[in-house]
Amino acid sequence: MNGPMVLAGHSYGGTVMSEAADGNPQVKALVYVASFSLEEGESTGELAGKSSGNGSLRR
Repeated sequence: MNGPMVLAGHSYGGTVMSEAADGNPQVKALVYVASFSLEEGESTGELAGKSSGNGSLRR
């Protein structure tokens, strides 16, 4: 793809989108829709473990 891009990710796709966009100068914006947005060095599993939801993300 050529030109500026806006990427959108939902749920786990937010993690994938963030990694895919890293270092790509064509990516101008990231849109997280009910998604994971990780801190530097944080994993999706760590973030999911912080959820106070119904426990479906924990074992």
